[in-house]
Amino acid sequence: MREDGRVDQRRKLNSEAPIVLSIMDRLVDLRPEASQDPFPSFAESLRELRSAICQDLTDLLNTRRSLDSVPDEFENVSQSLLTFGLPDTSSLSLGAAAGQERLKRAIEQAIQIFEPRLKSVSVTLQPSAKLSQSLRFRVDALLLVKARLEPVSFDTVLHAESSKFTVAGENK
Repeated sequence: MREDGRVDQRRKLNSEAPIVLSIMDRLVDLRPEASQDPFPSFAESLRELRSAICQDLTDLLNTRRSLDSVPDEFENVSQSLLTFGLPDTSSLSLGAAAGQERLKRAIEQAIQIFEPRLKSVSVTLQPSAKLSQSLRFRVDALLLVKARLEPVSFDTVLHAESSKFTVAGENK
């Protein structure tokens, strides 16, 4: 709002303009049959952004790091591609509370480091059936969009038999 109490039209138009996706997301053609992509509304581009983040989280959580630990003197390496992903979970006892907590912290840390679009990341273990072959987590965060924060949630499942994660986002 301007000093005279009127709404600055440029600011209003900017906040309602579509969100620009990452270069990788823009290079992927989801509609190859169309010769030109439609100009999305803010709401449509926000849905596309959430979908892209959901896919990026799936890729992050299904990647196993090449380094388990980094010596302290190489502080920048801990945020490099050498540590992208999660540590190998095959040695964790995922049926035990300690193993589940360790995995929850690893998920939270990986998202905080490698998904800069999400702020205030919180991962919680969700209740599962007693004989379930999977672990369920909920990822809650704030998505930074055009200088404002949008709450987002992702339901995440680790399938024990395949050690693969699936990530689903909320359709808000």
